[in-house]
Amino acid sequence: MGPEQECVSCKISTVCTANRNKATHTGGTYTVEYIFIDILHPIMNAGLTKSMTFTFYLILVDAFNQYACIYGILEKSSLALIDTLT
Repeated sequence: MGPEQECVSCKISTVCTANRNKATHTGGTYTVEYIFIDILHPIMNAGLTKSMTFTFYLILVDAFNQYACIYGILEKSSLALIDTLT
């Protein structure tokens, strides 16, 4: 088994700041005051790694300390998002 040709998780974690949202935002004054949420759509017909089977990924970032969490979800529905957040 050779080295991974395309590391998707590396690409996600090293997105240039020039490609991010240009609008200014507050960093918050305490933890969980502001949380940024986004859904990562499938990039290919597999998960981030060969052992992962999630179709979508929910990304949460705390604005105060930039702590990030990634949760796998099988479908992009309101119920799936609510279940993941709770």
